Amino acid sequence: MTRRPQNRENRRRRKRKVFTNRMRGRLKFVFGCVMVGFGVLGAKIIWINAQKGSQYKQQVLTQQGYSSKVIPYKRGDIVDANGTVLATDKKVYDLILEPANIVQYEKKKTATVSALKEFFGFTDEEIAGFLANEKSYYVVAKKGVEYEEVQKFEEYCKYVIDLKEQRGIKHSTIVRYKELAVRIYPAIGHIKLKDLRADHLNSFYTDLAKPGQNKSTGEGMSPKTILEHHRLISTVLDQAEKEGLVPFNVAAKATLPKVSKKEVNYFQPEQVAAIRDALDAEPLKWKTLTHLLLITGARRGEVLGLKWNAVDFTGNLIHICNNILYSPDIGVYEDTPKTATSDRWVSLPTETMQLLRQYRAWQNAERLRLGEYYREQGFLFAQDDGKPMHPDSITDWLSKFSRRHDLPHINPHAFRHTMASMLYFSGVDSVSISKRLGHAQVSTTANIYAHVMESADRKNADILADVFLKKA
Repeated sequence: MTRRPQNRENRRRRKRKVFTNRMRGRLKFVFGCVMVGFGVLGAKIIWINAQKGSQYKQQVLTQQGYSSKVIPYKRGDIVDANGTVLATDKKVYDLILEPANIVQYEKKKTATVSALKEFFGFTDEEIAGFLANEKSYYVVAKKGVEYEEVQKFEEYCKYVIDLKEQRGIKHSTIVRYKELAVRIYPAIGHIKLKDLRADHLNSFYTDLAKPGQNKSTGEGMSPKTILEHHRLISTVLDQAEKEGLVPFNVAAKATLPKVSKKEVNYFQPEQVAAIRDALDAEPLKWKTLTHLLLITGARRGEVLGLKWNAVDFTGNLIHICNNILYSPDIGVYEDTPKTATSDRWVSLPTETMQLLRQYRAWQNAERLRLGEYYREQGFLFAQDDGKPMHPDSITDWLSKFSRRHDLPHINPHAFRHTMASMLYFSGVDSVSISKRLGHAQVSTTANIYAHVMESADRKNADILADVFLKKA
């Protein structure tokens, strides 16, 4: 009984030993085959690399695509405790040519040769050397090319304008930039950023001042308009300096035309009285609109942007927070005021509030009369269908109004100047006037109305003399 189990156990041990020995043999065989395979593969790779390595390299490079883009920002410099730059970051590129593709087509070859000469300054001999191997797909013509070496002012200016637009610069400003760029590009657009000098700008500004440049008058551009061109160029070069494309803004070294300060055009009290009397014979809509221009000192677009929910009849206030503008590409559109400080509350006299109540009643009756034709948008002053008015409609109406009543020529801004001037002569301080006008800085107000302030000061001197020096 005890021997039978023992025999069975021995048989099992012998079977396990045989199985283990067989598995070891098979694993050794598989391992040997794998090692032989790796050896053969390694030898094959070495042989291919030695015999056909360059051929396969060209095939790989041919399949690769190449692209470039402007990187707007650079990484920070490494400086020491004294601010000395120890290391900086520069955008560099490798110039790679594909002779096999270039030489196939004469037009492509001609264009490539021209570009290599113009942008990189290569000689005919150097270019011939690059294109000598007509079967090559990978020739390094130049390494470590900095972008500013080849970028021209026109393409960078377009990039900056697009960048400003993406960052929320007003549409009207973008439109003006593009208008100015039309004259800038032919003059300096072809010049590389790194090659642009102050004398290039000086020549451009001199040409702008020559007769015939202003198509409407036949005269040269005004110093003010020339400065607008300069400011755009300076803005572009400021961005280039920030991005490390140029070492400094060369526009700062240009010689600018002197702009003489023009005296603001404003009406005398007797002229204002004549305008007021003439308005009594005009439609209520235009009487109210013109009245607001004079009382508020608001810009024409700000008046057209007024909505009834911005009128506080209880506090005798009006909130100037909207602007109506026109652009050829999008037509009449709403926008925010010119600057952040242009968003303001303006106090109104009781007479103005009474006129607004009268006008609102008339507008409500007119809206009911027109029915579905009138599309309510909440504007104080709108077209017959309720849509916002074109800003030029005010200028056109005032021009006809002044001729109709034999009055001095009137433009909307003259009312703005008149209000500010009258306040100065009444002894109101510059800060209060600046706030009412919506200027970003008091200095802006002071610069515009410098001569008015001088006249007001002379008047104050006479008043002081009457009080303190003259005997009763």
